[in-house]
Amino acid sequence: MEERELDERDGSNDYELMRRDEEEALEKIPIRPENGRWRRRWRIINAWIWIGFSTWSILMTRRLLIADFRYPICFLVLLQIAAYFCLGIFAVLTSFVDYFTSVPDLNPSRGPSFLQGLFVLTRYCLTVFISMVALIYNAEAIMLFNNLAVFATLLILTYAFDALLFSLAYDLRLLPRDQGFDRTIIVWAIGILCLASTIVYDDYRLNIEAFQFAVLGMFLVSLARTIAAIGYQVPSPRNPSYGASLYFMLWGGLPPCLLVTILAAYRYEDFGEAFSVLRTWEFLTFVKNLTPGALTHVLWNTPLRSTLALSIGSKSPYESTEENVPDAIDATVHLSLGLMLMSTFKEESTMNGFQIFVFMLIYLVSLGPKEISLYIPKFVNFVYTIRRKSGIPARKLYPIWHKPILLWTTTILFTILSSTGILYWMDTISIRHDQKFWTGPKSPSLDTIYRAATKNRLQIIIAHSAGESIPAIKGIVTGILSSQPAVMAHKPDVLIYTKDPSEDIVKKIRAEVGFGDIYPLPNIGGPSGVFLHHILKNWDNLPTQTLFITTSQHTIDDFDLIGHRLFDYYNPAQLPPAAENSDILTGFLNLGELETCDCYGCYDKSGWNDTFRLIPSMWSASRPAEKDETPYRCKKAILTHGNNFIASAARIRGIGKDIWETLDDALSNPSLSRGWAHDRLKLGPEGRNTEIFGEKDSLEKPHLGYTVERLWGILGGGEVGKGRTVLAEIELAEEKWRYNQVNDNNRKLRLHGPSV
Repeated sequence: MEERELDERDGSNDYELMRRDEEEALEKIPIRPENGRWRRRWRIINAWIWIGFSTWSILMTRRLLIADFRYPICFLVLLQIAAYFCLGIFAVLTSFVDYFTSVPDLNPSRGPSFLQGLFVLTRYCLTVFISMVALIYNAEAIMLFNNLAVFATLLILTYAFDALLFSLAYDLRLLPRDQGFDRTIIVWAIGILCLASTIVYDDYRLNIEAFQFAVLGMFLVSLARTIAAIGYQVPSPRNPSYGASLYFMLWGGLPPCLLVTILAAYRYEDFGEAFSVLRTWEFLTFVKNLTPGALTHVLWNTPLRSTLALSIGSKSPYESTEENVPDAIDATVHLSLGLMLMSTFKEESTMNGFQIFVFMLIYLVSLGPKEISLYIPKFVNFVYTIRRKSGIPARKLYPIWHKPILLWTTTILFTILSSTGILYWMDTISIRHDQKFWTGPKSPSLDTIYRAATKNRLQIIIAHSAGESIPAIKGIVTGILSSQPAVMAHKPDVLIYTKDPSEDIVKKIRAEVGFGDIYPLPNIGGPSGVFLHHILKNWDNLPTQTLFITTSQHTIDDFDLIGHRLFDYYNPAQLPPAAENSDILTGFLNLGELETCDCYGCYDKSGWNDTFRLIPSMWSASRPAEKDETPYRCKKAILTHGNNFIASAARIRGIGKDIWETLDDALSNPSLSRGWAHDRLKLGPEGRNTEIFGEKDSLEKPHLGYTVERLWGILGGGEVGKGRTVLAEIELAEEKWRYNQVNDNNRKLRLHGPSV
């Protein structure tokens, strides 16, 4: 790691510097030989313990925020309160130890003047505020990131931002000129930003808001640490004690942080709803959910080696003499690797081969070939140390491993083997985990007899609701037509259904848009009701493919994603007069986000819950078993978001018409009292007072409509082989074509396997 040290050095004395780093802690205070041995062991395992606690904290927070408790700021308040109590207990215990072991300072440093103290206090308040905002953003990112493995690769950005900000502060003479700063670290930081951006760009499940939260949070962490390094610094005691740092956190560290998070939670989250959830927790539930983060606060309350979304350090290793930059970067990269691998067990998290290769490049440029080439002798040295044998013989071999042949051979082999191993790990874990739960027929249910009119190959159906933008209709259609040449080539018909009850709404739309057929409908059933109405009305005249899309704000915000999906995955029918070649055209293509859930306890991260119990019944109804086959039982399902998708006539008609009619009858029923869509027993435990996205059930926005929105993938997507389903596409994410492209049979081989 020492080639990344900030001081200038020769390559020939690297092993001497490593030996000095390992025994640095022993030089300050005289200790007995047996204590020195244990200190060396602690120095070796300390970073790995930190990585373990950090991974545990993030995974526990992620599990809690995406399922049981969707209030990230309130969770931070709970976490800091728990940490405060733990700090109190630890402070009492360590005070006894410090009383007997601390060495009094006979010549204490002079304290700051009044102006210096005022400056330190003002700077501290500013850094606390910025750090807590960063903490909130990072917690939001943990909750919203669809692919936790990709989030794990972004942790190193904190030190990239540190390098850039500290370099800027150094150039502006905000930092002492005698503080060394290696300019090559700027090149490293820019390289890390470029490599991380390629990983994110290749993540087709990327939630832009979550990515913005993550990057902004990590930038603010670096900004706070840079501000904390500017100006007068309070001298550190000559004999610092762990108890003293605990007391500082107890009286001056956590209280202002807690004040900021409480105010933010009161301002931006529903305290009442959060408290109602907490009332259902037992004591052991509190312990299980809060222990990882609280212990991380307590055990690592000094400047951290690395970034952690649940704990913010006040200093950066760029300004800390007790903690070098290579050690910090080393810990962060290994935290990213551990979190990436662990995320595949309980999450639909995965990375493709390109993303893994780029991450290994980040690993390589961050640790350096000299560090990687020493993994083998370091492992031998570790074994010697654990067995109470001297590690000096192994250290004497370090210069040999830095010979060019061994250096680059071990580095290249390590990169290749590690990339292959990570890819195999993710492939194996994801697919095997998937195959246990994804069941169903080997082929989708299709209407193979129906043929659309020769010229009727593609149609665009737009659902416009009350209060939604009229100019957006033209922008959406124009964007869709320009997203892929094949869409424009078909010259699709555009049908606009509006549920806006405004006077002369048809004239307004025609004047603004200038194309398409416009049909007003009663303001009942929401966008899902529009699509059901169109399917049933045109059952015998459906085109080969139909693109369903809404004019909601959600569609407008995610329109770039919709365009990319169409460009990357849409397979159109052939142009007339050629046959439609139904064997390779897209059968179902979701244009929004996806989630998975257990069929008999289905909910998603938005707060929606399957109170109507339609997920298992619709899943089974759309997958009828043959006469001599055992009926299929739903175990896991995939939920679609946004009411934006493409479906073929073969897929739509492959599902019994009575299923579509059942859903349409429920949504189009004009009675709140007689329709089962508004049955208070099906709306949730609070009956008609139940709210989804802040709104109660109504004819205009029925709660059943949100359920139908999540059913499109279940009704339109069928399985193709065990474990390789459209419903499983989120867990097989390393092959992007599986994610969205669902063809009407499995005869076509594409990339790595059968299209689904």
